[in-house]
Amino acid sequence: MPREPIRVLGRSVVRWLVVWVAFLPLLYAFCAEGAVVDGWAPYEPQDVDRSRYLATQDARSRAASEAGIELTATTVAGNPKEDEINLRTTGVVKEIAPVDEKIEGDLFHVRVAAKAAAGSALPYRKKVAVTRFSVLHPSQVPDIAALPEEYPKELMRRLESSGRYLIRDATQYSVLDGDGPMSLKRENREVVHRVATLTDAQLVIAGVVLDAGTTSSSGLGEWIPVLGESARQIEVDVYLYDGINGNLLEVRRHVATAHGLVGVDRELPFSSRRFFETPFGGAVETVIAAQLRDLTRAIECVPFTARVVRTEGDTVYVDAGATSLLKPEDVLSVSRLEPMLPILDMDSASVLGNTEKYAGTVTIVQVQPLFSVAHVDRKEARLSTGDYVHFRGASE
Repeated sequence: MPREPIRVLGRSVVRWLVVWVAFLPLLYAFCAEGAVVDGWAPYEPQDVDRSRYLATQDARSRAASEAGIELTATTVAGNPKEDEINLRTTGVVKEIAPVDEKIEGDLFHVRVAAKAAAGSALPYRKKVAVTRFSVLHPSQVPDIAALPEEYPKELMRRLESSGRYLIRDATQYSVLDGDGPMSLKRENREVVHRVATLTDAQLVIAGVVLDAGTTSSSGLGEWIPVLGESARQIEVDVYLYDGINGNLLEVRRHVATAHGLVGVDRELPFSSRRFFETPFGGAVETVIAAQLRDLTRAIECVPFTARVVRTEGDTVYVDAGATSLLKPEDVLSVSRLEPMLPILDMDSASVLGNTEKYAGTVTIVQVQPLFSVAHVDRKEARLSTGDYVHFRGASE
């Protein structure tokens, strides 16, 4: 470790060693029931206390996540990318004690002993808008009425019935670039953000039905399945977007095949029991079930975010309340998007996102059904309407 940072940290290290010795009995208890967790933050030589505070908050957040979420994923820059993601529920940090701290390059690293537990309640309920789906080949579905609207409405109904999310019906909007092949290549970030704003949503779901075609044993072509035994495929891409910046977070493709008499009576409502009892309806059921599984995993990996809608001195009002499962004493961090160009991937030139500036920390003091009142605990900048609050941990 460089000599100069050691001098800067000298008194602070002694002070924390005293605190650590005072917490030693608790530390042994934590080793039995809790875990040692690391946290990092940018190192600021002129404000070591701030660096320590941010690193400790990062460790607290990690402890809460680890207590409540079992996660296995392929990651890129810390973000889940694909494959298996197993989740339990949001955790709470009951106690925390310092163990060690050091400087690692430009980062301030703390190690704490955290006593955490899986929360008994559901995680915060995020607001999710579901938009109209595109159909790449409308001529393949003359037997299914209003598929672009009815498919997402069924997905929306099932997401809502889980009790995990606050669902917004946005099937009057389409965020993909038309119904043709270009819809697979271009996503309009501004449109996604606009839909999220109009529907008061954190996340936006869209989709494309790529294929619903039939191969008929009658030899009468792709469509006329009712005249013979047939095979009919349903192939759907589903997209999950960040409503704050319009970025595409995840896209998954699901495929299933039906066999037999795969035509559907156009009078059967898409979401009816009789529809799902048909061979093709059974294939659609398989695809929707897989989409629900993958969407649930992906959404749970996105930190809960809400927006500051009013400020009055050290009091702020947040557009999420009891319906989002916020509760008094929950701790949230406040940030705002940096006014600069988005960060691009150096290989594909795709947008990775915008940087955020940390603005402070707030604690919820009052909860109403649709909003909460919070007290500003720590303020790095003047909090403003439009700032974002993120989950950082909770206490009991």
